[in-house]
Amino acid sequence: MWNHIVRRGWASVSICILLLYSYPLRADSTLNDTLTLTECIEIALNNSPDLRIARNNLRVAELNLQDMKTAIAPTIQLSGSYDLNNVYNRLEWTPNHYNLGINATLTPFNSGRNLINIAQARNSLAIQRQIYRNTEQTVILNLIRKYFNLLKSQAMLKLYEENLTQKKQQLELARTRFELGLAPKSDVLKAEVEVTRAEVDLTQAKGQLELARMELNDALGIDLDYPIKIKQVESIEEQPPSIDSCIAIALKERPDLLRAQSDIMSNVYNLKLAWLERLPYLTITGSYHLTADRFVFDGIPVTRTNLNRYSDWSISLGLSFPIFDAGKTWHAIKMASLYLDNSRLEYDKLKRSAILEVQLAYVDMVTGLKKIELTRKQLKAAQLSYDIALGRYRAGIAPITEVIDASITLLDSKLSYTNAIYDYLIAKSRLAVAMGQLPYKLED
Repeated sequence: MWNHIVRRGWASVSICILLLYSYPLRADSTLNDTLTLTECIEIALNNSPDLRIARNNLRVAELNLQDMKTAIAPTIQLSGSYDLNNVYNRLEWTPNHYNLGINATLTPFNSGRNLINIAQARNSLAIQRQIYRNTEQTVILNLIRKYFNLLKSQAMLKLYEENLTQKKQQLELARTRFELGLAPKSDVLKAEVEVTRAEVDLTQAKGQLELARMELNDALGIDLDYPIKIKQVESIEEQPPSIDSCIAIALKERPDLLRAQSDIMSNVYNLKLAWLERLPYLTITGSYHLTADRFVFDGIPVTRTNLNRYSDWSISLGLSFPIFDAGKTWHAIKMASLYLDNSRLEYDKLKRSAILEVQLAYVDMVTGLKKIELTRKQLKAAQLSYDIALGRYRAGIAPITEVIDASITLLDSKLSYTNAIYDYLIAKSRLAVAMGQLPYKLED
């Protein structure tokens, strides 16, 4: 798929590594291996408190659905007691004191309320699943941002180190030419200033690198000062599908839109329940009671005749008509209708927002591709200009300012090209999330 950030084929994380990273790493831990993006994502997912909360809420919704289903199942209860009263006030083991019974009750119909409650619970479970998906997407996207930011900071540090080496070489060249009487003292002074500026830039780059490392550690849920090491990823410059295809996928797969649809159904069920309160309420309930102590304590044999003698059953058919409740039921219907209307409006608003988000992310990704191509060309031109300026200075036909200006342009081109690569990778992840997909596909 075009929205994969790196090529498939990375090895899956072993069980031992997963067990190791299921707990926060400490600064005194030893980790010789360099982590891949896949490993970092799995650590972040495993340590994320938000994802654990979403997982627990999902489990609660599953249990609630099971509870709603039990409402249409019979209940069986064993009850027993030993009683003393003013007539039978002596401690003795006789049928006048003890009682043991088995009761079974079943309500097969209550005007459809149980079925609506089950549908409502099933819909709530669907909502929690979408919340879990959305949380998972958020955790992965946040991790990817921090991972790429650290990689970019490492690349930037390398560029600034190369820049400092280059500036020192320019300084040595200026000193040599000055000693030979081929360049003025000002060339040396200007080169020294550039070396100092390069050292300041390098110091700042080191600070940015440490900050990026701490931010990644925070996203992983490990100690901020842990010296984590990560692997470089391969950038694949791919054109996404058409914008219409991206929008179609988003409208079908985005968890927030699916959740909004489930919210609409929840309000539909609430409206149905409110209307049921204005309709005749019909219930059918059956019960069965067995005086079990006669068989357990009195030794009466279990036969059909004795079971009929020491048991009783009943079937109750109830019908109630709502006549007057001071408008309470009607108010509940109006409120449910308003909530339903609001949920539909919220869905329409969210749908427009989702389409806009996809369009913006799509533009950012396409623009990112063009920026990579542009900055790559600029880098080649800047490198050529620097080589020419340096050669002209060596030949004594150009001032050192020409070399300095060309080296500054070269550094800016390298930084722009590096930024373009990682901005593009993050844009791909953002577009995947905007379409309702995972920003990175974990290996199976």
